[in-house]
This record gives sequence, C-alpha cells and structure tokens, in this order.
Amino acid sequence: MNYLLADIAGTRIKAGLFSGNEIIALLIIDTDNQDTFKNIIENLGIEKGKSIYQLFEEDHEKFLYVPKPQLKNDVWENYIP
Repeated sequence: MNYLLADIAGTRIKAGLFSGNEIIALLIIDTDNQDTFKNIIENLGIEKGKSIYQLFEEDHEKFLYVPKPQLKNDVWENYIP
C-alpha cells in the first residue's frame, strides 16, 4: 500500500511517500516566513479545509513532486527563508 504523509507545521514542510514501511521519497522545505510558507503551501496544491489524504485521493498527480521535487522547482526557485 502506498501513502503520503506530510507535516506542514512549524518552520519546515516535510512530506514523505511510502510503500508499506519503505520510504520511496522524502521532501523537506525550510521556511521561517509565514507569508512565504503560505505561498509554498498554496503552490504545492494543499488546500485549506482538506486533508492531504483527501487531496491525494482526489488527484494522485497533484503530489508527484514528492518523489520528483524537480517538478516544483519554480515554487522554491527564488525562495529566501
């Protein structure tokens, strides 16, 4: 079974894609600025009021950037924490 876990609280966004107990991909983005954090969250396809699981179930391709972070290079290209 594959699943996506995300921790979007604090000063880092952490997301992992798992297959059973194996980590397939891990993504960590540092952020200290709330405005930047909000922009990153929105640009990564995370919607207010919906769980990551629900978003993933609705559109699996929305989170392809977890195993392939280069797909979202534009999100943090000019990011300055």
